[in-house]
Amino acid sequence: MSPGMAYEEFERFPYYLDLVRNEKPIYVTFNPDATPPAYVVYCASEPPGEGEI
Repeated sequence: MSPGMAYEEFERFPYYLDLVRNEKPIYVTFNPDATPPAYVVYCASEPPGEGEI
């Protein structure tokens, strides 16, 4: 695994914070060949929010 860095608009910070707090494990896939460089954040076992009351 290689380290990576991504920038996102501050307005989206609460969504990423919620994802990190409530979903495990979290994976990030980087695509440096895209223009601009892109990334995808996802959970392996279930879609975000599934199983919450």
